[in-house]
Amino acid sequence: SSSDNSSDAALAEMLGIPSSLLSRNGAAAVREILEDPIYGSPNYTEATPSMVLDTGPDLTRRWRAEGIVRMPPSWNVCSKFLRRITEELVWGSGGPNACRHPPADARYPCDRSDETAAGGRVLTRLENFVHVHSGWRDMCDDHLRNAASAVVGERMALYKEKLNMKPPSGGGFAPHLDSPSLRSGAPPGGAQKDGRPWPRTFVTVMVAIDRMLPGNGCLRVARGAWSEHPGEPRGAIGHLETSVAGGGDPSNPDGGGREGAIVPDALGLLEFQDVECAPGEVVVFDGWCPHRSAANLSALGRRAVFLTYNPLREGDVRTEYYDNMTAIRKDYASKMVQERALKEEYAAAELMALASVPS
Repeated sequence: SSSDNSSDAALAEMLGIPSSLLSRNGAAAVREILEDPIYGSPNYTEATPSMVLDTGPDLTRRWRAEGIVRMPPSWNVCSKFLRRITEELVWGSGGPNACRHPPADARYPCDRSDETAAGGRVLTRLENFVHVHSGWRDMCDDHLRNAASAVVGERMALYKEKLNMKPPSGGGFAPHLDSPSLRSGAPPGGAQKDGRPWPRTFVTVMVAIDRMLPGNGCLRVARGAWSEHPGEPRGAIGHLETSVAGGGDPSNPDGGGREGAIVPDALGLLEFQDVECAPGEVVVFDGWCPHRSAANLSALGRRAVFLTYNPLREGDVRTEYYDNMTAIRKDYASKMVQERALKEEYAAAELMALASVPS
Protein backbone atom coordinates (compact mmCIF):
# COMPACT_ATOMS: atom_id res chain seq x y z
CA SER A 1 0.00 0.00 0.00
CA SER A 2 0.98 3.67 -0.26
CA SER A 3 1.24 3.91 3.53
CA ASP A 4 3.67 0.98 3.55
CA ASN A 5 5.75 2.64 0.84
CA SER A 6 5.84 5.95 2.66
CA SER A 7 6.86 4.29 5.92
CA ASP A 8 9.60 2.38 4.11
CA ALA A 9 10.86 5.64 2.61
CA ALA A 10 10.84 7.21 6.07
CA LEU A 11 12.80 4.26 7.45
CA ALA A 12 15.37 4.55 4.67
CA GLU A 13 15.70 8.27 5.37
CA MET A 14 16.25 7.61 9.09
CA LEU A 15 18.95 5.07 8.31
CA GLY A 16 20.56 7.22 5.66
CA ILE A 17 20.24 4.67 2.85
CA PRO A 18 18.54 4.72 -0.56
CA SER A 19 15.04 3.29 -0.32
CA SER A 20 15.92 0.96 -3.20
CA LEU A 21 18.13 -1.01 -0.81
CA LEU A 22 15.13 -2.00 1.26
CA SER A 23 12.95 -4.78 -0.09
CA ARG A 24 9.54 -5.04 1.54
CA ASN A 25 10.70 -7.93 3.69
CA GLY A 26 14.02 -6.19 4.40
CA ALA A 27 12.26 -3.03 5.53
CA ALA A 28 9.99 -4.99 7.85
CA ALA A 29 12.99 -6.76 9.38
CA VAL A 30 14.92 -3.56 9.99
CA ARG A 31 11.82 -1.81 11.35
CA GLU A 32 11.32 -4.66 13.81
CA ILE A 33 14.90 -4.30 14.99
CA LEU A 34 14.84 -0.54 15.42
CA GLU A 35 11.41 -0.44 17.06
CA ASP A 36 12.50 -2.94 19.69
CA PRO A 37 12.41 -1.34 23.18
CA ILE A 38 16.08 -2.26 23.73
CA TYR A 39 17.00 0.78 21.64
CA GLY A 40 15.60 3.24 24.12
CA SER A 41 18.88 4.17 25.84
CA PRO A 42 20.66 7.32 24.60
CA ASN A 43 23.83 6.56 26.59
CA TYR A 44 26.76 4.40 25.56
CA THR A 45 27.80 3.43 29.07
CA GLU A 46 25.77 1.48 31.59
CA ALA A 47 27.47 3.28 34.48
CA THR A 48 25.30 5.53 36.62
CA PRO A 49 26.56 8.87 38.01
CA SER A 50 27.14 7.19 41.39
CA MET A 51 29.48 4.58 39.89
CA VAL A 52 33.22 5.19 39.77
CA LEU A 53 35.17 3.75 36.85
CA ASP A 54 37.91 1.45 38.09
CA THR A 55 41.35 2.80 37.20
CA GLY A 56 44.79 2.72 38.72
CA PRO A 57 48.02 0.76 38.61
CA ASP A 58 46.39 -2.68 38.99
CA LEU A 59 44.98 -2.55 35.45
CA THR A 60 48.40 -1.62 34.09
CA ARG A 61 50.15 -4.38 36.05
CA ARG A 62 47.73 -7.02 34.77
CA TRP A 63 48.09 -5.78 31.21
CA ARG A 64 51.90 -5.83 31.40
CA ALA A 65 51.93 -9.29 32.99
CA GLU A 66 49.46 -10.99 30.62
CA GLY A 67 49.27 -8.78 27.52
CA ILE A 68 45.49 -8.51 27.95
CA VAL A 69 43.07 -7.24 30.59
CA ARG A 70 39.30 -7.53 30.87
CA MET A 71 38.01 -4.18 32.07
CA PRO A 72 35.91 -4.09 35.26
CA PRO A 73 32.12 -4.08 34.74
CA SER A 74 31.89 -0.34 35.33
CA TRP A 75 33.56 0.11 31.92
CA ASN A 76 30.97 -1.98 30.04
CA VAL A 77 29.24 -0.31 27.10
CA CYS A 78 25.45 -0.41 26.91
CA SER A 79 24.69 -3.35 24.64
CA LYS A 80 21.46 -1.72 23.44
CA PHE A 81 23.34 1.35 22.30
CA LEU A 82 25.97 -0.80 20.58
CA ARG A 83 23.39 -2.73 18.58
CA ARG A 84 21.65 0.44 17.45
CA ILE A 85 24.74 2.28 16.21
CA THR A 86 25.95 -0.93 14.54
CA GLU A 87 22.68 -1.28 12.60
CA GLU A 88 22.79 2.41 11.70
CA LEU A 89 26.33 2.08 10.39
CA VAL A 90 25.69 -1.10 8.41
CA TRP A 91 22.51 0.16 6.75
CA GLY A 92 23.78 3.70 6.41
CA SER A 93 26.86 2.53 4.47
CA GLY A 94 25.13 0.27 1.96
CA GLY A 95 23.35 -2.53 3.82
CA PRO A 96 24.37 -6.00 5.06
CA ASN A 97 25.03 -7.49 1.63
CA ALA A 98 28.36 -7.43 -0.16
CA CYS A 99 29.02 -3.87 -1.32
CA ARG A 100 32.63 -2.72 -1.47
CA HIS A 101 31.78 0.91 -2.13
CA PRO A 102 28.95 2.74 -0.32
CA PRO A 103 26.28 4.40 -2.47
CA ALA A 104 27.04 7.99 -3.41
CA ASP A 105 24.23 9.21 -1.14
CA ALA A 106 25.10 6.99 1.85
CA ARG A 107 24.80 8.74 5.18
CA TYR A 108 27.78 6.90 6.65
CA PRO A 109 30.37 6.32 3.91
CA CYS A 110 33.20 4.09 5.12
CA ASP A 111 35.55 1.32 3.99
CA ARG A 112 33.76 -2.03 3.56
CA SER A 113 35.09 -5.57 3.06
CA ASP A 114 33.29 -8.81 2.21
CA GLU A 115 34.01 -12.52 1.85
CA THR A 116 32.30 -15.66 0.63
CA ALA A 117 30.31 -17.29 3.44
CA ALA A 118 27.19 -19.44 3.54
CA GLY A 119 27.06 -19.65 -0.24
CA GLY A 120 27.45 -15.98 -1.15
CA ARG A 121 29.36 -12.76 -0.70
CA VAL A 122 28.54 -11.08 2.60
CA LEU A 123 29.71 -8.00 4.48
CA THR A 124 32.42 -8.87 7.01
CA ARG A 125 34.14 -5.64 8.01
CA LEU A 126 33.68 -1.87 8.22
CA GLU A 127 36.55 0.57 8.76
CA ASN A 128 37.18 4.30 8.83
CA PHE A 129 33.76 5.28 10.17
CA VAL A 130 34.30 7.09 13.47
CA HIS A 131 34.48 10.51 11.82
CA VAL A 132 31.11 10.11 10.02
CA HIS A 133 28.92 8.80 12.88
CA SER A 134 28.53 10.89 16.02
CA GLY A 135 27.61 7.94 18.26
CA TRP A 136 30.73 5.98 17.34
CA ARG A 137 32.87 9.12 17.46
CA ASP A 138 31.75 10.13 20.95
CA MET A 139 32.19 6.63 22.36
CA CYS A 140 35.58 5.97 20.77
CA ASP A 141 37.09 9.38 21.49
CA ASP A 142 35.82 9.50 25.06
CA HIS A 143 34.89 6.38 27.03
CA LEU A 144 36.95 3.81 25.14
CA ARG A 145 39.97 6.07 24.73
CA ASN A 146 39.84 6.56 28.49
CA ALA A 147 39.84 2.77 28.90
CA ALA A 148 43.02 2.47 26.83
CA SER A 149 44.59 5.35 28.75
CA ALA A 150 43.72 3.78 32.10
CA VAL A 151 45.41 0.53 31.09
CA VAL A 152 48.56 1.97 29.51
CA GLY A 153 48.93 4.71 32.10
CA GLU A 154 49.11 7.65 29.69
CA ARG A 155 46.85 9.59 27.35
CA MET A 156 46.08 7.73 24.13
CA ALA A 157 44.91 8.68 20.62
CA LEU A 158 42.72 6.67 18.25
CA TYR A 159 44.82 5.13 15.45
CA LYS A 160 42.25 3.03 13.55
CA GLU A 161 38.92 1.28 13.98
CA LYS A 162 37.27 -1.79 12.50
CA LEU A 163 33.89 -3.40 13.02
CA ASN A 164 34.10 -7.15 12.38
CA MET A 165 30.80 -8.78 11.44
CA LYS A 166 31.77 -12.51 11.22
CA PRO A 167 28.55 -13.92 9.70
CA PRO A 168 27.58 -17.61 10.00
CA SER A 169 30.32 -19.66 8.28
CA GLY A 170 32.52 -16.55 8.30
CA GLY A 171 36.22 -17.33 8.46
CA GLY A 172 38.57 -16.82 11.38
CA PHE A 173 41.94 -15.10 11.57
CA ALA A 174 45.29 -16.87 11.55
CA PRO A 175 47.64 -16.33 14.54
CA HIS A 176 49.23 -12.91 14.31
CA LEU A 177 50.57 -9.84 16.09
CA ASP A 178 49.06 -6.41 15.48
CA SER A 179 52.02 -4.04 15.92
CA PRO A 180 54.04 -5.04 12.82
CA SER A 181 51.10 -4.64 10.43
CA LEU A 182 49.97 -1.42 12.15
CA ARG A 183 53.40 0.08 11.61
CA SER A 184 53.13 -0.79 7.92
CA GLY A 185 50.50 1.93 7.64
CA ALA A 186 53.27 4.52 7.81
CA PRO A 187 53.97 6.59 4.69
CA PRO A 188 57.19 6.08 2.70
CA GLY A 189 60.04 7.23 4.90
CA GLY A 190 58.21 6.31 8.09
CA ALA A 191 57.57 9.87 9.28
CA GLN A 192 54.46 11.89 10.08
CA LYS A 193 53.66 15.06 8.16
CA ASP A 194 55.27 17.09 10.95
CA GLY A 195 58.48 15.07 10.65
CA ARG A 196 58.10 13.04 13.82
CA PRO A 197 58.60 9.25 13.66
CA TRP A 198 55.51 7.15 12.97
CA PRO A 199 53.85 5.69 16.14
CA ARG A 200 55.28 2.35 17.25
CA THR A 201 53.28 1.51 20.40
CA PHE A 202 49.76 0.12 20.07
CA VAL A 203 46.97 -1.34 22.18
CA THR A 204 43.58 -2.50 20.97
CA VAL A 205 40.27 -2.08 22.78
CA MET A 206 37.76 -4.77 21.84
CA VAL A 207 34.07 -4.39 22.64
CA ALA A 208 31.74 -7.35 22.13
CA ILE A 209 28.52 -6.41 20.35
CA ASP A 210 27.16 -9.95 20.42
CA ARG A 211 28.03 -12.68 22.90
CA MET A 212 31.45 -14.07 22.00
CA LEU A 213 31.85 -17.84 22.47
CA PRO A 214 34.19 -20.55 21.10
CA GLY A 215 31.45 -21.76 18.78
CA ASN A 216 31.05 -18.41 17.02
CA GLY A 217 34.73 -17.59 16.70
CA CYS A 218 35.57 -15.55 19.79
CA LEU A 219 38.97 -13.93 20.27
CA ARG A 220 41.74 -16.31 21.40
CA VAL A 221 44.98 -15.00 22.94
CA ALA A 222 48.29 -16.35 24.21
CA ARG A 223 48.71 -14.57 27.53
CA GLY A 224 52.16 -13.42 28.53
CA ALA A 225 54.45 -10.47 29.23
CA TRP A 226 55.22 -10.06 25.56
CA SER A 227 57.58 -7.47 24.13
CA GLU A 228 59.24 -6.67 20.83
CA HIS A 229 62.79 -6.67 22.23
CA PRO A 230 64.59 -9.66 23.83
CA GLY A 231 66.32 -7.45 26.39
CA GLU A 232 63.16 -6.00 27.91
CA PRO A 233 61.73 -7.36 31.19
CA ARG A 234 58.45 -8.23 29.47
CA GLY A 235 60.17 -10.89 27.36
CA ALA A 236 60.73 -11.39 23.65
CA ILE A 237 58.34 -12.07 20.83
CA GLY A 238 60.13 -10.57 17.84
CA HIS A 239 61.15 -14.01 16.57
CA LEU A 240 57.48 -14.97 16.10
CA GLU A 241 56.79 -12.32 13.50
CA THR A 242 57.36 -12.53 9.77
CA SER A 243 56.08 -10.61 6.77
CA VAL A 244 55.03 -13.61 4.70
CA ALA A 245 53.80 -16.21 7.20
CA GLY A 246 50.50 -17.78 6.24
CA GLY A 247 51.03 -17.30 2.52
CA GLY A 248 49.42 -14.64 0.42
CA ASP A 249 50.77 -11.54 -1.26
CA PRO A 250 52.68 -9.28 1.18
CA SER A 251 51.73 -6.27 -0.95
CA ASN A 252 48.01 -6.89 -0.33
CA PRO A 253 47.08 -4.66 2.63
CA ASP A 254 44.04 -6.84 3.37
CA GLY A 255 45.53 -10.26 2.64
CA GLY A 256 46.99 -13.10 4.67
CA GLY A 257 50.63 -12.35 3.97
CA ARG A 258 50.87 -9.11 5.91
CA GLU A 259 53.56 -8.36 8.46
CA GLY A 260 52.82 -9.81 11.88
CA ALA A 261 51.63 -13.26 10.85
CA ILE A 262 53.14 -15.94 13.11
CA VAL A 263 55.16 -18.68 11.44
CA PRO A 264 53.75 -22.21 11.94
CA ASP A 265 56.97 -23.42 13.63
CA ALA A 266 56.45 -20.86 16.42
CA LEU A 267 52.90 -21.88 17.24
CA GLY A 268 54.14 -24.70 19.47
CA LEU A 269 55.49 -22.03 21.83
CA LEU A 270 52.05 -20.53 22.36
CA GLU A 271 49.00 -21.63 24.31
CA PHE A 272 45.90 -19.86 23.08
CA GLN A 273 42.92 -19.34 25.39
CA ASP A 274 39.36 -18.32 24.54
CA VAL A 275 38.24 -14.83 25.58
CA GLU A 276 34.50 -15.25 26.05
CA CYS A 277 32.56 -12.00 26.41
CA ALA A 278 29.02 -10.85 27.07
CA PRO A 279 27.66 -8.03 24.88
CA GLY A 280 29.16 -4.72 25.94
CA GLU A 281 32.20 -6.14 27.73
CA VAL A 282 35.47 -4.31 27.13
CA VAL A 283 38.85 -6.03 26.71
CA VAL A 284 42.22 -4.33 26.12
CA PHE A 285 45.20 -6.18 24.66
CA ASP A 286 48.73 -5.27 23.66
CA GLY A 287 49.96 -4.94 20.08
CA TRP A 288 52.49 -7.73 20.75
CA CYS A 289 49.97 -10.15 22.27
CA PRO A 290 49.55 -13.16 19.94
CA HIS A 291 45.91 -13.72 19.04
CA ARG A 292 43.69 -15.54 16.59
CA SER A 293 40.08 -16.59 16.08
CA ALA A 294 38.20 -19.53 14.57
CA ALA A 295 35.37 -19.59 12.06
CA ASN A 296 31.81 -18.84 13.15
CA LEU A 297 30.13 -22.24 13.32
CA SER A 298 26.89 -20.90 14.77
CA ALA A 299 23.71 -19.89 12.98
CA LEU A 300 23.99 -16.24 14.03
CA GLY A 301 26.44 -13.45 13.27
CA ARG A 302 29.07 -12.47 15.81
CA ARG A 303 29.99 -8.79 15.82
CA ALA A 304 32.75 -6.98 17.70
CA VAL A 305 34.50 -3.66 17.32
CA PHE A 306 38.30 -3.37 17.55
CA LEU A 307 39.76 0.08 18.25
CA THR A 308 43.51 0.57 18.12
CA TYR A 309 45.12 3.40 20.08
CA ASN A 310 48.67 4.73 20.33
CA PRO A 311 50.19 7.06 22.96
CA LEU A 312 49.29 10.66 22.16
CA ARG A 313 52.93 11.62 22.72
CA GLU A 314 53.75 9.54 19.60
CA GLY A 315 51.28 11.51 17.48
CA ASP A 316 47.61 11.77 16.47
CA VAL A 317 47.78 10.19 13.01
CA ARG A 318 44.44 8.48 12.38
CA THR A 319 43.63 10.64 9.33
CA GLU A 320 47.14 10.16 7.94
CA TYR A 321 46.88 6.40 8.50
CA TYR A 322 43.68 6.07 6.47
CA ASP A 323 45.04 8.37 3.75
CA ASN A 324 48.09 6.10 3.50
CA MET A 325 46.00 2.92 3.48
CA THR A 326 43.75 4.31 0.76
CA ALA A 327 46.82 4.98 -1.39
CA ILE A 328 48.23 1.50 -0.68
CA ARG A 329 44.92 -0.16 -1.60
CA LYS A 330 44.70 1.85 -4.82
CA ASP A 331 48.25 0.83 -5.74
CA TYR A 332 47.44 -2.82 -5.07
CA ALA A 333 44.22 -2.64 -7.10
CA SER A 334 46.16 -1.07 -9.98
CA LYS A 335 48.75 -3.84 -9.73
CA MET A 336 46.00 -6.48 -9.92
CA VAL A 337 44.48 -4.82 -13.02
CA GLN A 338 47.88 -4.76 -14.72
CA GLU A 339 48.57 -8.40 -13.87
CA ARG A 340 45.16 -9.44 -15.16
CA ALA A 341 45.75 -7.55 -18.41
CA LEU A 342 49.14 -9.26 -18.85
CA LYS A 343 47.59 -12.69 -18.28
CA GLU A 344 44.91 -11.96 -20.86
CA GLU A 345 47.56 -10.74 -23.30
CA TYR A 346 49.64 -13.88 -22.80
CA ALA A 347 46.56 -16.08 -23.22
CA ALA A 348 45.60 -14.31 -26.45
CA ALA A 349 49.15 -14.66 -27.80
CA GLU A 350 49.16 -18.37 -26.96
CA LEU A 351 45.86 -18.89 -28.77
CA MET A 352 47.21 -17.11 -31.84
CA ALA A 353 50.34 -19.26 -31.75
CA LEU A 354 48.26 -22.41 -31.53
CA ALA A 355 46.05 -21.28 -34.40
CA SER A 356 49.11 -20.86 -36.62
CA VAL A 357 50.28 -24.44 -36.06
CA PRO A 358 49.52 -26.57 -39.16
CA SER A 359 46.92 -29.23 -38.53
